Amino acid sequence: MIPVALQQNNQRGYGYPFCLLPEKLVDVIRFVELETQAPSEMIAASLLGVMSQACQDVFDVAPNEKLRFPVSLYQIIVAESGERKSAVDKIIMRSIRELEDELEIKYRDQKNEHEKNSRLWVVKSRALEKVIKAAVSKGSDTSGYETQYKELYDSKPIPPIFRRLLINDATRAAVKKGLGMGWPSFALVSDESGSILQSELLRDTPLLNAVWGDCSINVERANSDFFSIKDARFGLMLMVQPGVFKEYVKVQGPQARASGFFARCLISQPRSNIGNRFNDENHHTIMSSITEANRPCVDVIEWFNKRVRDLFLQGFNRREEGTARICLTLSTEARAMWVSEYNRVEAQCCDSGTLRDYKDYASKQLEHVTRIAAVIEGFSSGDTTISAKTMNAASEIAKWYFESFIELMEVLPQEVVDAKLLESWLGSNMTKTENGFFYKNYVLQYGPSSLRNRQRLNAAIDVLYSQHKVAKFQHGKKECISYNPCGNVGSLIGSLYVRQ
Repeated sequence: MIPVALQQNNQRGYGYPFCLLPEKLVDVIRFVELETQAPSEMIAASLLGVMSQACQDVFDVAPNEKLRFPVSLYQIIVAESGERKSAVDKIIMRSIRELEDELEIKYRDQKNEHEKNSRLWVVKSRALEKVIKAAVSKGSDTSGYETQYKELYDSKPIPPIFRRLLINDATRAAVKKGLGMGWPSFALVSDESGSILQSELLRDTPLLNAVWGDCSINVERANSDFFSIKDARFGLMLMVQPGVFKEYVKVQGPQARASGFFARCLISQPRSNIGNRFNDENHHTIMSSITEANRPCVDVIEWFNKRVRDLFLQGFNRREEGTARICLTLSTEARAMWVSEYNRVEAQCCDSGTLRDYKDYASKQLEHVTRIAAVIEGFSSGDTTISAKTMNAASEIAKWYFESFIELMEVLPQEVVDAKLLESWLGSNMTKTENGFFYKNYVLQYGPSSLRNRQRLNAAIDVLYSQHKVAKFQHGKKECISYNPCGNVGSLIGSLYVRQ
């Protein structure tokens, strides 16, 4: 079953490939949507972020023998205030919050015990030092005391580490210290990230790029010891309002793209539900249309939150035992799909390709696909081999994010801009056709003025054709097109992944 919003508003053109997700995850999205009336696309993006946080210290993924990636994700969700992101997080992040509370209580107990042991250690140390000093002053043999002192020194109580899972505001110094001297796996999560976008952390793109790629970092501080960040995992899930993000792109966008930071982010702008959320008879009608047989029960969210908790605990145990992460690999079919997608993206990055303006993002596209696939497979099934089904879902999800990135960067290729214009004109003029199709010459004569050029019109038609929004055929000797508003919507990126 697809989410409610899609059932009710399929004509709106939701592009997120819900139908490709594992059934349990779809049920989770539907449950949260019923509970919050939040946009289903936003729920799906948030769900993926939570799943990644749970998986990042348990799994790595290797698409081939030469490559191995973390499964951490950087997400920026562009949405208006009031889209009920907090309500969504309250449901899908419940187990993380509960686990954090448990960890805080445990940490306080450990800290209290540590303080007692430390004071006792200091007493023993000082007493032994006095004995050694007295022996030295008398000229006595101190070798026995020295052995005791060394043993005592080696038994100095180690302060406990607070296992911080989430932070909602941070400086780059705090992130470095946390990853290098604290618990080395956590995520920065914020519902109101306007200030974070302007923070020094988001300007430190070398740091963010390095921890995304599992690179070691040496940190030297003026007033403290040298330390290293190794084997760390760091995730981002930031929600920011459209106006704030637009200003950020305007001011910091060129640097964020040039540094490769944006290329490492899954950026999306889910469709808003504001103005369509009702608690009256309209909402009752929508809810009543969902039969009890199709209504997701609370068990599915309990499964989800239990799975999140279990994976975090698995990550804790792995660290304590000093074992390696589970490395997911691709099935033969999934690897073939990965190679095919890689070649398709690469081919479109040439100077004449449709991804020519997005080489920065395209360079990371297959890594996004791989990480998303690993998160879905590792979380949903726990299998160590990524199936072709999962790879297909991850590929389509990554395309959805690529589409969002392109639209938000506002640097669309001309043929895509023209395609959007042509689609709008076709939709507005459907009633003027007697037989449901348009002669191409008619469009050249009466269509948008910028498309009264055969070359540009053909390019725009090809884009819509690749999205299954138009069909091309001959009527007699005349070239015709028919418009399908319910075609493969959400596939702007389909124009960028030109079918060979």
